[in-house]
Amino acid sequence: MSEFHRASRTRVNVFPAGDRYRFREYFEETGLFATLAPYYDDDAYRFDVPEERFETVANALRSFDYEPVIVDDPTPFVVAHRRFRDHPRVLFRTSVERRRTDRYTLFLLKDRASVERAVDAGAITLDELDDINWSVDRSR
Repeated sequence: MSEFHRASRTRVNVFPAGDRYRFREYFEETGLFATLAPYYDDDAYRFDVPEERFETVANALRSFDYEPVIVDDPTPFVVAHRRFRDHPRVLFRTSVERRRTDRYTLFLLKDRASVERAVDAGAITLDELDDINWSVDRSR
């Protein structure tokens, strides 16, 4: 049986985090998921790849017509939602990482479409908040 392949490459945003690379994506291709399974974090629902293994993972993604894109500035992918309030489901389904401040929970989302859906559901983009930022913490 032949493997499933897409007509065109699907972008997968990859976020550096210290000596690791993180991304969140649902893969229908069992062969691809089997290759990436050692890097899947069941608790965080994301892939967490050590820096020294990333090129191997990137090549596996490319072989299944995905295009891994390293995102150096995560800010456009971060939304905030007031703490202690019900969060829209899109925040949990597409979140690569979460952080908390006194007033907000910040969500790093996997792509721009997720950001748009989150904003439509009541989330706030970081450029709307003067005192909040997503510091790039490369040690986490």
